[in-house]
Amino acid sequence: DNSNAYGDLWNIEDLSIFSKDQINADNNKDLHGGGRCLPVVIRAYAYKTAGIPMKMSFDPYVRDRKFTFTFQSDATVNSNETVIFLPSFHYPEQKVNVMISDGHYEIDWENQTFKYFHSNSRTTHHIQISRARKTGSEYDALKTSEQREEIEMTGIETPEDAEKSVEKARNKHLDTA
Repeated sequence: DNSNAYGDLWNIEDLSIFSKDQINADNNKDLHGGGRCLPVVIRAYAYKTAGIPMKMSFDPYVRDRKFTFTFQSDATVNSNETVIFLPSFHYPEQKVNVMISDGHYEIDWENQTFKYFHSNSRTTHHIQISRARKTGSEYDALKTSEQREEIEMTGIETPEDAEKSVEKARNKHLDTA
């Protein structure tokens, strides 16, 4: 049994991804209650590929939670379906931007899956999924704990803040050039 006081009860280290001490007593129906380091443990990933995976990446610490996947189709595979786990933990509003190299896709939010059906017109296929960008008025309404944490982590709360941040970095670069 893991605890905040004694860690994993082995050498006082605390590397567990679950702890009863982390459960919020006010919300015992929380699916993620007791979870630790969940942004990296619960991640988008391809779990069925119609070919050979070449590159997969997901960054849980950026605002858009961008997932990218590149693979080569394999003619010996009798399917053109690739399935990606798309966790509601990172995409809670069920709004995403999708860019695909070819073919078409379907999203099943209930089962947290993204199904991509590649065409046979090419052999290398690319998928990119990210959170849809919010408008200024949508930012005004964002005040859940996850959203506050995200704002604190990035320091960017609105599209205007993002523009100011880019301008500041650009000016800093010009000053040092």
